[in-house]
Amino acid sequence: MEGIPVPDVADYKRCKEVELGLTAGSITQPQPKQPKMENCLFSEEELHAQLEAHKALMAPMRPPLPHRLT
Repeated sequence: MEGIPVPDVADYKRCKEVELGLTAGSITQPQPKQPKMENCLFSEEELHAQLEAHKALMAPMRPPLPHRLT
């Protein structure tokens, strides 16, 4: 956004935050980086726990299975 005065840009961002229901200053803050994942082996229990957590997280987004007529 070249050539736009700094106060006008700040006002625009504040209005967008209010419009979107965000906390003040959230648009101007950089997005947090994802934590670095190490390449390591997990135990069977850890893998099972991660799989169950993933299934629980994805369950609301999964479409229902088609109903079979028998």
